[in-house]
Amino acid sequence: MSVPMGTSIFLTSQKEILAKTFRVTTEYMPKEANALEIVDPFTHSIQWSRRFAGLKLYLSLLIFGWEGYEEVIDHQLKMGQLLRELLLENGWEIVNNSALPVICFTDKECAKDPQFIKWMCSRVIESGEAWLSSYPIKGSDTIRACITNYASGEENISKLVELIGQKRKEFILQRY
Repeated sequence: MSVPMGTSIFLTSQKEILAKTFRVTTEYMPKEANALEIVDPFTHSIQWSRRFAGLKLYLSLLIFGWEGYEEVIDHQLKMGQLLRELLLENGWEIVNNSALPVICFTDKECAKDPQFIKWMCSRVIESGEAWLSSYPIKGSDTIRACITNYASGEENISKLVELIGQKRKEFILQRY
């Protein structure tokens, strides 16, 4: 079984942080380039080996540029804010405080039942329409949703809120 490799990007204008983070020395790669005017990418950037996990980042940056990255990140942040607003409008309680599009939420009444969070996450996942997880905050489980797909739009967010609203109603009906 192969395990997919993820990748990420770390941006900084401080070269010394890059050196501390990525410094690797091996016998098969060129030695330090201190005497050169260029920065040796092997010791100052992500993996350049056979797996070259950063290729997907470099290619998307090449195609979309910094402006494209900025647009996507701004869009995801806006979708996260929209999700927060719709959750609150529909009687959910937001439990975390983050500008990132990662929202932890609950229903105060339903959450009194220790099965609610697990039940809600599993029913949403079983629907095949969305994916949620549980995440503990201050000793209590919460429902965790995050905007991870750059193509997620307002209609997707609205559908998610509608779906979890339906599942909450199902939970309440089965409970009483």
